[in-house]
Amino acid sequence: MKYNNKIKTSYDFNDHVSGEENVYECWSFSFKDLDKINECENVVCISSFKNLSQEGNSILRNYITIGFYENFDLFKNENFNGFHPTDFFVIPINPEGEYKIQVITDIRNKHQFKVQ
Repeated sequence: MKYNNKIKTSYDFNDHVSGEENVYECWSFSFKDLDKINECENVVCISSFKNLSQEGNSILRNYITIGFYENFDLFKNENFNGFHPTDFFVIPINPEGEYKIQVITDIRNKHQFKVQ
């Protein structure tokens, strides 16, 4: 993957997303940086937005979509059904086998997504 025309590797992971059984290291970006990413293939992408808890003392992450994309441009054209993402997460995945389905299912089992 390239961000601002610089290659990103797993050493550059800056966040994580937890599933019901596992925690996945990933890159996270502000949604305004979406067009700075290129040459990105075979990834699970998650979109989200944040709001304050009812108590107002913490920030809650609300998940919108999750999916596997052979080409990141497909994620850029995603329909978020009226939701406005503020952040997104990119998890590189080996496209062979069932692992991508296991990752998506694990994360989906832990979190409620606005778009099914």
